[in-house]
Amino acid sequence: MSFISIIDNISTPWSNESSFEIDIGLPFTYYHEFLDGQASLHHSWSLDFLIIDLLLCTLIMSLYILAKHKLKSKI
Repeated sequence: MSFISIIDNISTPWSNESSFEIDIGLPFTYYHEFLDGQASLHHSWSLDFLIIDLLLCTLIMSLYILAKHKLKSKI
């Protein structure tokens, strides 16, 4: 899920009156936003899950760069 895929819901959350909910984060949801029946927008952050997601992304990208560099040096 990218930010582009949810930009329409963020910019116009009241366009769908029945329900509105956004969960951001993969594999852990670190941001949750929803619209209740009273047209009140509620949101919450999980800083722990945000840090874990950032560390996982950094680890995965570092491993990818190291593997790419090792493959290049073998050629």
